[in-house]
Amino acid sequence: MKGYDIIAIGDVSSNTFISSAGFHVECHHGREAEDCTLCMKFGTKLGVDKLTRTFGGNSGNLAVGMGRLGLKTAIYCIVGDDTRGHDYKAHYKKNKVSTEYVKMHGDTNTSIILNVGPERTILVYHTHRSYHLPKLKPTKWIYFSSIGKGSEDFHKEIVEFVKKKKVKMGFNPGTYQMSLAKHILDPLIANSEAFIVNKEEAEFILKVAPQKDIRHLMKPFHDMGAKIVVVTDGPKGSYAFDGQNHYFCDIYDCPILERTGCGDSYSTGFIAGLIYGLSVKEAMKWGTCNAACVIQKIGPQEGLAHAGMIKDMIKKRQSFQTVEYKGE
Repeated sequence: MKGYDIIAIGDVSSNTFISSAGFHVECHHGREAEDCTLCMKFGTKLGVDKLTRTFGGNSGNLAVGMGRLGLKTAIYCIVGDDTRGHDYKAHYKKNKVSTEYVKMHGDTNTSIILNVGPERTILVYHTHRSYHLPKLKPTKWIYFSSIGKGSEDFHKEIVEFVKKKKVKMGFNPGTYQMSLAKHILDPLIANSEAFIVNKEEAEFILKVAPQKDIRHLMKPFHDMGAKIVVVTDGPKGSYAFDGQNHYFCDIYDCPILERTGCGDSYSTGFIAGLIYGLSVKEAMKWGTCNAACVIQKIGPQEGLAHAGMIKDMIKKRQSFQTVEYKGE
């Protein structure tokens, strides 16, 4: 029975990006940080300067990215039994992602992204889904990410699958998952080969104040059982801990058009690097380069790189290196 390099698992969504001259941002300086609000005139019609429709969802973004990086990939998700759902299946096939585990039911999840410059505000609609793990072909890895409410038992299925099949798991919890009860969330973290979150997410899960020294955010997750812990910090770069060494990788400087999918593209490049047998240090460079490609396009998938592109980026910029992180 033929298998896969990786199977992505989780919700996917249809994205609509909107830019308008009628949007403006007002910021106020508080005690800890700048508090900004997206504003528009109420009770009127606003002209839309640009509208772009794309495919999205954390696990969907990763699946397409893995296909582009040359890995044998499948996705288990539920899309709507509607026009957009059929578009999804065709999109995955085009990007060399197997749809044998794609189910169709109800409506397609939808996100409306309101853009002002490179920043965005996301309005999210998730329909109710009932996930039950299908019988999967052998796979080296699974990637588990954002999934909606009502799926507590499914999280337990994932843990049992990883333990029973001895499969490596990349875990990037979505907003709902970060608020799960400890007896559900902790086993997922404990059974992760690569646990990937951004700085704010790490602080939220650990229930700690903002940290300057990222080592204080990585070690607790490793102590829980995660073999490799990655914490991204937007334009400040990314950090990783493998139980022995702490690493830091700066961003790959490039023009920024739009940041949606930056985290997913990093996860894609990082895990792909590990699957290809690279060290954590080199995998961080792959994640960073993939993210740099994505933020130069609109949407989370348009800019996803091919393996040759990442290798060329690293080769052309010899100063781009992962270094030991000694804290602040």
